[in-house]
Amino acid sequence: MLHRYSNEVCSKEMLHDLLFGYAEAPDTHRIDVVLNRVRNKARQLGVRLPVRSIFGKGLVLVSSAA
Repeated sequence: MLHRYSNEVCSKEMLHDLLFGYAEAPDTHRIDVVLNRVRNKARQLGVRLPVRSIFGKGLVLVSSAA
């Protein structure tokens, strides 16, 4: 999903809705957990993810051209 909005901040609420379905009070902590697990796997493989957390806003996929 982040690839569609490259270099744009995507809120954790939006990502939660896309990944887990709509909820009146989405548990955005689930996004943090998933991202942490993906980052750990990538780190084990020696890969650096181009995903950045923007405090209080969400996540952004940093394209290689930027």
